[in-house]
Amino acid sequence: MLFSQGKVLEKYLWQDLTTLVAVTDGEGLHPKVFTYNEEGDPVSMTFEGRTFLFATNQVGTIFMVADERGYDVKRIIYDSFGNVLLDSGISLEVCLGFAAGLTDKETGLVHFGYREYCPTIGRFITPDPIGLAGGDVDVYGYCLDDPINFHDRTGLAGKSENEEKESYSDKIIKKIPGFKRATEIAIEEVKKRGKGNHNNEGDAMRHAEWSRRMTNELGSARAWAFGVAHEIEGLVKKGQPWGEAMMDLKNNAEGRAASSEKRPVDRSKLQKKPKNEVDVNPYNDM
Repeated sequence: MLFSQGKVLEKYLWQDLTTLVAVTDGEGLHPKVFTYNEEGDPVSMTFEGRTFLFATNQVGTIFMVADERGYDVKRIIYDSFGNVLLDSGISLEVCLGFAAGLTDKETGLVHFGYREYCPTIGRFITPDPIGLAGGDVDVYGYCLDDPINFHDRTGLAGKSENEEKESYSDKIIKKIPGFKRATEIAIEEVKKRGKGNHNNEGDAMRHAEWSRRMTNELGSARAWAFGVAHEIEGLVKKGQPWGEAMMDLKNNAEGRAASSEKRPVDRSKLQKKPKNEVDVNPYNDM
């Protein structure tokens, strides 16, 4: 609740620690109802029979509000640490703002889970409840002083938007039927051709055979999905060079083709070492 001089100004309905479902006035009337995407970024607000759509940046900060027809009715510009530099639609109060946090219009503080954040100083006003386990030696600090790439919606530890998307992507790919079998085939192929084979013919055959066998058992679409997901994981989480990922995708494609044409993998069609170019299309003949 938001109080002023002992009077309730606003009431809040939370789904969990970081998800604000609705805001009403002090009497519980005139609700503003919010919806979110899979990453927890706010995407819309319904108020008095109208729906407003949000445009957010990489950390979930709302920078534009549009009506049902797509016309912008509010633009907000923040600096890196969440201070409002411009608000073109003051008459429409959104409540959510910087990094999807709840803004206290009385104090200017932003509510993030367990703590309140002060944009003016770029710091939390209380120490991290989990201390140094939050990942910062400055227990009042916000996201290692990198608010452009990180947010901290729980008030416990900074997190990048990419980390959330990776986590969500992992959950999705694991729900695809056949994931367990695809993993088993991968392990079998690594045992056959994994040791000592990297960026060579053995490496190429390992990927092609994995893809061929997946296509045989799971179908071409799932083989493609699991193969691409594996390379994305390598690029994002393990720092795999772009050329290596493109080489692997090229060889995956040959494996799927071999399965579809009911033939062995054609070694002459495999790419056996990465190319140096960064703009490589793995589905063209290279």
